[in-house]
Amino acid sequence: MDDDTIQKMDSATKEWFAKAIVGMIVADGRVDKAEMEYLKTMIQYLDEGDLEGLLLESIRKKEMPKLEPLDIIPNHALEIIKHLTVVAVVDEDLADREVAFLKHVSGQLGLSDEIADRFLSLAKEKLKRVSINARIIARDFSEQVRCFDLTETSCMFYSNKDVKARSQLELQFFKQKIKEDESNLYQAIQAECAWSRAVKAKYGNYVVNVLFKAPINEDRGSDLLKLIRSTEDRT
Repeated sequence: MDDDTIQKMDSATKEWFAKAIVGMIVADGRVDKAEMEYLKTMIQYLDEGDLEGLLLESIRKKEMPKLEPLDIIPNHALEIIKHLTVVAVVDEDLADREVAFLKHVSGQLGLSDEIADRFLSLAKEKLKRVSINARIIARDFSEQVRCFDLTETSCMFYSNKDVKARSQLELQFFKQKIKEDESNLYQAIQAECAWSRAVKAKYGNYVVNVLFKAPINEDRGSDLLKLIRSTEDRT
């Protein structure tokens, strides 16, 4: 979920979404420093500073927040459940409690269990979608990673680094096997970290979502655009 989507939400929706994130983390059962940083990143748009402190205290105590039914714009409801399902599946350890919580969230947003199941299925597909090797270059580290869910505007990757929100990154995508010569590289993409979350996954200790500074298009990344579209046609 990008900044623009959150900013368009009214205050009540932002607060409800923040509580849902707390519930997702508590349902996951894993609470550590990285989880707290992830929560802070996602609730930075709240209008009330006091609420942030209450939410952080809830997660420290592992208290499941109470979510009342919410009167919400339909596309905002879909964005919330979509984000939560992606966050759930990237851990590669989806528990029954997390699935039950996602269905509870869907119901309180006026969505059916079938919608939650559909988003879970789509989120699992994201882990396979346009998977490509890349080198991530940041100010203080460089790392070879496997990116997934590559689109014209964003991608995700597993990392052994706790990448901070707003960190500036360069992504160098490899055309074939990892071989760092100019002929084997797509155009470099400048990006910013949207959020990072601790996970229990075999590919890394964190999953990172990045937003590109400018969309991949025919003028800046035509080869990558062809790769994205060819994969979309197959799914």
